[in-house]
Amino acid sequence: RYVPLPAADLVALRADLGLEDGDRLVLSVARHEPPKGLDRFVGMVDELVDRDPNVVVAIAGRDGVVTQQLHAQAAALRHADRLKFLGHRGDVPALLQIADVSVCTSYREGGAMAVVEAWAAGTPVALVPLDGLKGVFVDGQNAVVRPSDQLAAAIGDLLSDADLAARLVAQGRADFAARFTVERSAEQLLDVYRWAAGSV
Repeated sequence: RYVPLPAADLVALRADLGLEDGDRLVLSVARHEPPKGLDRFVGMVDELVDRDPNVVVAIAGRDGVVTQQLHAQAAALRHADRLKFLGHRGDVPALLQIADVSVCTSYREGGAMAVVEAWAAGTPVALVPLDGLKGVFVDGQNAVVRPSDQLAAAIGDLLSDADLAARLVAQGRADFAARFTVERSAEQLLDVYRWAAGSV
């Protein structure tokens, strides 16, 4: 799913989303449900655009309990025109490939697979600290990890620092290959079965 797409396909997808040359896409992939913290993400839009007028913020995910709340919050933004609600998408791997940053602002997460998938797609990851992900996403090593009130500034720094973005992408891809591929997951599950059977 994460084989790099031809450049022409990525250009076409950017055009389909209404992105112009030079626009920087900051993307969150999440359902519109309270634990996903999309209110925090929408709350960052004005600061992100103030820092970089080329930023476009987008949310890809199904409508849910907080959809109306999010749209009301968005309507009050100074830069509401820079926020896109993409709805449910069947092309998340492609969206991640055109994103400049993948963001998670959840209040709680089990696995945060959307940002794990961003690693596979070669997209830098920025997220808030989450208890269930300690040791997986490490600030400055394979992601930017900051409290929600500091995350917009950190994303701005990431967008302006190509070397940092490249370093995070390289380590993220390595961590994905080491821990999250189907093959690696199968090996880990087999190890559990071996342990349970007393064969190790």
